[in-house]
Amino acid sequence: MESPKIAIYSVNFGNYRNELSYGLDNIYFDSKIDYYFFTDNTNIKSNKWKVIYHKVLPRLDFINSTRLTSKYLKFKVPEMLKKYEYVIWIDSKSFKFLKFRSHQILNLFKNDKSMYLIKHGGRLHSQEEILVTLKLGLEHPNGVNFYNEIKNIKFNTILTDTTCIVYKNDDKNREVLKCALDILLHKGIRRDQNVFQYALYKSNHEDKIDYFNFTDLW
Repeated sequence: MESPKIAIYSVNFGNYRNELSYGLDNIYFDSKIDYYFFTDNTNIKSNKWKVIYHKVLPRLDFINSTRLTSKYLKFKVPEMLKKYEYVIWIDSKSFKFLKFRSHQILNLFKNDKSMYLIKHGGRLHSQEEILVTLKLGLEHPNGVNFYNEIKNIKFNTILTDTTCIVYKNDDKNREVLKCALDILLHKGIRRDQNVFQYALYKSNHEDKIDYFNFTDLW
């Protein structure tokens, strides 16, 4: 029986936060996983990742062009990945944790959950995260209106760090991811951690997620 197809993908545009300093190929590569990397830097080469050059989207008034392009590809699953049964998004800032084994990935899906996320290190709910990021100047002032819109919601999930998202590549999960992107664009929000919990809630998907640590996949 053929093993399920697994893809890992990431992006970096404009060498955001100098996150490529770790090196694309300084990770563990599993021969049963395909690796995709989207970038605007035509000088980037790799022996393991399939490097795909992508134009940067025009900036919007609340978010710059490179950051917008990264979030667009993060949440609107690229067409070339739709042939895979399982897909993993990982931020390029987290490559030092990228030691994933295919059998460990498949082990996650032995129950009825379809998406796995990492718990946030310090906060429980989006309301807390929005207020903190507004105070630190990390979120656009549009976040005030969004906070007022969701401040009374009782979430049935824990705030997650969206640096890594592991999911079954089905229509429902792609719908949830696109919902997060739509919220970002329509509400004028910069940080996806401020909206992802709401996207799960709005999509009636809270009971289909669970949590993992990077080491669970090693």
